[in-house]
Amino acid sequence: MLNGKCPKCENVVQQGRMEHMNISDGTMSLKAFSAACPHCNTILGVVLDPRPPEAMLEKIMKALRIR
Repeated sequence: MLNGKCPKCENVVQQGRMEHMNISDGTMSLKAFSAACPHCNTILGVVLDPRPPEAMLEKIMKALRIR
């Protein structure tokens, strides 16, 4: 198993704390997940929820300039 260290507290992170969150560019908001260090709560990364609501697909494609 690959384990990394938290860049802030330098503890080995074997399991992150996942949280739901929204991210926004000022015009639209998307569902996402963040992974945080279980020792100091530093956010280690954010990924988009791969299951966007059907109504959001058109907005996402427009923002990404996909037709």
